[in-house]
Amino acid sequence: MSRYGPGMDGERATGRSLPTLLVVPAGIGVLFLLLPLVGLLARAPWTGLPDLLSEPAVREALRLSLVSAAAATL
Repeated sequence: MSRYGPGMDGERATGRSLPTLLVVPAGIGVLFLLLPLVGLLARAPWTGLPDLLSEPAVREALRLSLVSAAAATL
């Protein structure tokens, strides 16, 4: 008999699948996150991106986003 009790050897069971009740809402949540991102990427003006990134207002907005994201992470 192990110290964890009868029938328990302290190891996790392997080969278990995720319960369907968790997979369905998780899949819907992932779709809610990915679909807007895919929509933004599909409509982005990729050919004019270098010109847009060279504008001072865009560079300042990107810098502000990076600084605030870094501060929030810290």
